[in-house]
Amino acid sequence: MKSAVFCLVLLLYAGHIWAQGSEFGVYSEAELSMEKVPFDPEASIVVLFESGISQPLYTETGYSSIVHGIYTKYHYRYKILNDNVLNFGDIRIPFYPAGELKIEQVAIVSAQVSYLEEGERVVKELSKDDIKLVELDNGFSEYRIIFPNVKKGSILEWKYEKLDRAYYSLEGWAFQGEHPKLKSYFSLKSPLFLQYQLVIQGKRVREALIQSEKRDFFEWEIDSISSFRAEPYIINPLDYLDRVEGFLSRDGSQGDQIVYSTWAELGYQIQSIKSFESYFKGNSLRKIGMKEGFTGSTPLEIAENAYQFVANEFELGPSVYALPTQTANDLLKFKKGNHLDINLLLLVIFQK
Repeated sequence: MKSAVFCLVLLLYAGHIWAQGSEFGVYSEAELSMEKVPFDPEASIVVLFESGISQPLYTETGYSSIVHGIYTKYHYRYKILNDNVLNFGDIRIPFYPAGELKIEQVAIVSAQVSYLEEGERVVKELSKDDIKLVELDNGFSEYRIIFPNVKKGSILEWKYEKLDRAYYSLEGWAFQGEHPKLKSYFSLKSPLFLQYQLVIQGKRVREALIQSEKRDFFEWEIDSISSFRAEPYIINPLDYLDRVEGFLSRDGSQGDQIVYSTWAELGYQIQSIKSFESYFKGNSLRKIGMKEGFTGSTPLEIAENAYQFVANEFELGPSVYALPTQTANDLLKFKKGNHLDINLLLLVIFQK
């Protein structure tokens, strides 16, 4: 189901979102003729253009909404300025599908290389043989784009989409990187029932911010960005980059506003949700499906028997949603829930 939703949204949003910024495969005379970066003449590689355009993907269901994740379109365009002494051209796009959970999904849309051949510019669209999906350890995967004909004057361009189900945390955008950039663009658009607290790092990033009055749209466009120079004794370079990230501060997808401010306030709000309260009102071991309590020679053995009962009787569905998705009655009826649904039921059993 999730894969089907992801594929559908690619069709619905592709034309609208890709319209922002440079058109894929169309190069200006300045890009084609560039041989040196004005503000970094020693650079061997330059980012001609890059963009990230993010927005939550959701479905409205009456008085509530189902948030499928953060949907982001990425577009990159690089140019080689020397004889490729850095052996650039093997691009890796890491993501974390985590098996059936499908926490992150990536789709490669297009990649191409434009290069000089006997003085003439040739454009080669990459095929499936040039784009490989590699499964790594611990639930990680990555796409590898292997560009051919990478040499002085070559322009490498690729774009892809990613759906991140962990919508409560923004991956954000780094405006600085290993190579100088002529233009870097990032935007975030969110519905009013989701509000994000942004963490902005760097004077230029703060000054470039454009936001709507309702704080449901944020946009940055920064030109002529120098590369980040690594220095000794820097433990985490991300702490020094010009970048923006963020986290969910208010979630009204389920009707009632959940405010992520302090742990105490968050805990109180979660406990007041009707689906959460349902697990602690009117439930008994008999209602759960047990004629009598669990036995065991030690408290640990009793707890293990209770855990095994829940594991055998109820199915854990893939979910990264941090709140209960249904009432206790619905869980007992359908025998399937997310991790919090089933953990709440287990907690009720322990209390009884």
